[in-house]
Amino acid sequence: MSSREKSTVVALATPVGIGGIAVVRVSGDLSLQIASQISGFPQNRFKNRYALFSPFLGPGGIEIDRGIITFFKGPNSYTGEDVLEISCHGGTVIPDQIIDACLHFGCQLAEPGEFTRRAFLNGKMDLSQAESVADVISAKTRLSKKFSYRILSGKFSELIHQLKDRLMNVVSQIEAELDFTDDEIDPVPKQQFIHMIDSVSNSGKDLMDTYKTGRLLMNGAIVSIIGKPNVGKSSLLNAMIDEERAIVTEIPGTTRDVIEVFYQIDEFPINFIDTAGLHSTDHPVELLGIEFSQRYITKSDLILWVFDINQPVNSILKDIKSPFFDAPFLPVLNKADLSEEITSWGDCLHQNGFDPTIVSAMNKTGLRSLKLKIKESLFSFDLSDQEILLTNSRHRNSLQDSLTSLRNARTLLSLDSDRALVAFEIRDALSHLDRILGVTTADDILDNIFSSFCVGK
Repeated sequence: MSSREKSTVVALATPVGIGGIAVVRVSGDLSLQIASQISGFPQNRFKNRYALFSPFLGPGGIEIDRGIITFFKGPNSYTGEDVLEISCHGGTVIPDQIIDACLHFGCQLAEPGEFTRRAFLNGKMDLSQAESVADVISAKTRLSKKFSYRILSGKFSELIHQLKDRLMNVVSQIEAELDFTDDEIDPVPKQQFIHMIDSVSNSGKDLMDTYKTGRLLMNGAIVSIIGKPNVGKSSLLNAMIDEERAIVTEIPGTTRDVIEVFYQIDEFPINFIDTAGLHSTDHPVELLGIEFSQRYITKSDLILWVFDINQPVNSILKDIKSPFFDAPFLPVLNKADLSEEITSWGDCLHQNGFDPTIVSAMNKTGLRSLKLKIKESLFSFDLSDQEILLTNSRHRNSLQDSLTSLRNARTLLSLDSDRALVAFEIRDALSHLDRILGVTTADDILDNIFSSFCVGK
């Protein structure tokens, strides 16, 4: 254990700023000593998991505040170490003074994610659970929080352990055959081994298939609203979110910068991007706005391609038959309140293989239908019976590496290769699953994971 991991650390565990209560967290061997120094009480006054009303004293015995100190005796604490939680008045001055006092009494400032990192190192949670702490905190909707919390609660770890147990059964049987003769043990038929490997691989692939939905739930889908100037893109955005977020005028080219708005459609997170109108121009500001629009288009999960329903139908068909981007899109025909040809418009586009949504941003008609199409296009995965969603790219990459090793093992079996090579590939698949749980993880990977956490967690 490094000297850093042996130290006692302190940090503010609640958000910085004005509030009724702030909590300062201390973790490490000096916790009980610091509780005594900052309160003026003897150490035996602090009972495990009992809240004690106390003054908070700085160096020299000057009283800073009064509040509650709760002592958690390790290993039955969040970090697995002795922990203090000091609940004081909120704001910035008092918590800072208490942290300064703790530093004077022997603490070090905690680094981002250090409390959770210590919890992982002390066996309070595996690495996948530790990573999910940040996901739960940053969840954008109740739905994304629900699936992140399932990982934090250990359900994802249970699934990985089940895959490991099934692979251990396979590799144990193969290695038993290598250690004993045919007279001592009945060899398992090749097809039975292949079936066992296929069963684990299929479970892994089913989990991999959830990654796209999991990623969108965690990060929010990027939905860009594009089209020519004055087709009503900004009006459509305002109508969908029922809020005036984008400036709307009859002057083409009013939107010269991208506007990003977070929104939820039935608890699915969406980042709507209102872009500048795409057209030919020599105006430097408009050119810059169009350049920004094109950047967002390239990283969009879905495009709402907005057209003025009063434009000639052939003009619209020509555009949508040859999209200038790779992302999936939904054609949206706006300004239905100004058109008398709505039915014929829809029939014409349907005959050409497109399913347009006809809306009126002005009258707010057709918006619910459009929102449902957006949700169905992005989140087509049925979540009703889904227990776990893969949300973390590191987990996905490790699982993909494990599946690659299993594919190699299957190929070797089908070619009647040396079973020692088959066992090696399955052991390699197991090692990749261990990486998900943090059984074998390099320090630089841990540094990268926990550096993204907030200080105090």
